[in-house]
Amino acid sequence: MEKLEMICDWKAPARAFSNLQSFYLRTLPKLTYGLPLTVVPINLIDIRIEKCPNLKFIISESGPEAHIIKFQFLKSFDLYRVGSLRSVLGRAETNPIDDSEQAAQPFFHEKCLFPSLETLTLCYNDTIAKIWSKACYVTSFQNLKKMDIRGCTELQSLGSPSIFAALPRLQNLSIGRCHKLQQVITKETDRHEVREHVIVFPHLTYLRMEGLSTLERFYGGSYKLEFPILESLYLDSTGNLTNFVGSDDSTAFFCDKSAFPSLEILKLSHYQTIVTLCSNTCHVSSFQKLKVLHISNCNELLSLGSPAALVQLEELSISECDRLQEVISKETEFREHVIVFTRLKRLSMDKLSNLQTFYGGSCKLEFPMLNSLSLSYTHSLANFVGLESSAALFSDKIEFPCLEKLEVRCVSEEVLSLWNCSASGGQGQAIPTLLESLEIRECENMEAIIMDKLIGDIEGRVYVFPYLKSFIFESLPSFTCFAYKPSAALCFPSLESVELESCTKLQSFYSGSFQAPKLKTVVLKDCNNMLSFLSENMNDIRELPSIERVEISECPMLLSFSRGPLAAPKLSELEVDDDNYSERPNEELQHILQNLHKCTSREIEEGMKDEGDE
Repeated sequence: MEKLEMICDWKAPARAFSNLQSFYLRTLPKLTYGLPLTVVPINLIDIRIEKCPNLKFIISESGPEAHIIKFQFLKSFDLYRVGSLRSVLGRAETNPIDDSEQAAQPFFHEKCLFPSLETLTLCYNDTIAKIWSKACYVTSFQNLKKMDIRGCTELQSLGSPSIFAALPRLQNLSIGRCHKLQQVITKETDRHEVREHVIVFPHLTYLRMEGLSTLERFYGGSYKLEFPILESLYLDSTGNLTNFVGSDDSTAFFCDKSAFPSLEILKLSHYQTIVTLCSNTCHVSSFQKLKVLHISNCNELLSLGSPAALVQLEELSISECDRLQEVISKETEFREHVIVFTRLKRLSMDKLSNLQTFYGGSCKLEFPMLNSLSLSYTHSLANFVGLESSAALFSDKIEFPCLEKLEVRCVSEEVLSLWNCSASGGQGQAIPTLLESLEIRECENMEAIIMDKLIGDIEGRVYVFPYLKSFIFESLPSFTCFAYKPSAALCFPSLESVELESCTKLQSFYSGSFQAPKLKTVVLKDCNNMLSFLSENMNDIRELPSIERVEISECPMLLSFSRGPLAAPKLSELEVDDDNYSERPNEELQHILQNLHKCTSREIEEGMKDEGDE
């Protein structure tokens, strides 16, 4: 089939393909022309053509000018890598056309009608410069629902407002890698074609644009755009796009010229020109249903602007925006002096080297539903809320009572702790009591999780984390203790796992009362100055009734797991992986097991002696 140049000749009977419903051509490198006009199967339901690089026309006409062909039942029209294709209909004997003629030649001819077409796919077709002729779109594509345009390198736009007005049922629009595309919708040439000066996409629910290196605007004219039921908007690597609509000098990406009252998912990535996401004049109905917002690699972005577009969010993710200084502009204030993110459940901020704060204004922030917070490589982040100097990352200006998972990695060197309870006589409103997982990594100057440096002791001070199941503290060279209040008690009713790694200044995890009845595993790695996991407490016997496994590695100063009385009846596994221990006297190794339960201790000691004999 590789040598096939023509499907059939002009002598074929007129009804030769009258019952044909699917027309599928694939990998025919020499095929130049499709079907002769005389045998076109008008009962087709789908057309699919792939890898036919020399195909110029799908339907070839010859002789007198063709009459109108109506594909009454065609629902799907898909073209992939048909590099020489100029138009659906053309003359086989036509002389080669120059570039100017090709640019003026539309792909869909006014003599071919597709009243039932629902899906149109044009992918990697290098010669298509114009999709529609002005005469063909009025009646031919009113049932089109899905359009996917990719890799059409000569295409400069999809058409005028009038063309999109003739696509009232369009639901899904994807455009990608069309490297000459400057605008999706061009300015209207005839002022009377769109009378209301509003372009409405009444059924569009999904819009995706990616890899459009020359795109300047979605639409650069004076009309307003309305997307009444658009739910998902994905924009990735779209060149010089600074404003979605219009040619004004606004630094905001979205303004009052576009409305998205039903938008639920918005993802923006690889934009080098966006300064602010939403202007204060943004359409009153826009983004009121926005649930998911992901922004990445927008290096000129300074803030997201007004929080009005964000208060209904359920998920917010921002990453690799080098100039971002604050998420919410501090210039925005509320009469109630409280900004509430009523639905936000997940918040992630990653690799934001200049981020100073989530919000720098005077309002208080409340996240009543937030259950996951991740802050990674935010090297300038010193205060989550506010710009005033503070040693704690979280202050009393923020509340997230339902937080379950907290991850902090590489924040500002000014951060000495997560919470500061010095201003409160109790546990502190900022500490989330529903926390289940806590991971802190690579925080250069963090000294403690809770900073409590009130002069004198407050009798009965107890820090309770009722649902915390695991915590990991890694690469914290200044970390010295969990809480700066030796007289206070730490209570972890649900804690199961503890991992301390590369906490080089830490000598003991805690010296006060420590309760963890469900703790099963403790891992200590590369803690060069650690003397014991728990230091001596003269007031009571430390009880770890559920602990089963202890792993120790590269802790050369460790002499004992607990320097005071300890009850650990279920301890069954001790793993010591440290070259330094080979040089120690055997009695010093045994000292690590001091005051463990007798039976358990004897079994472990005997195992260690056996290893020594070997």
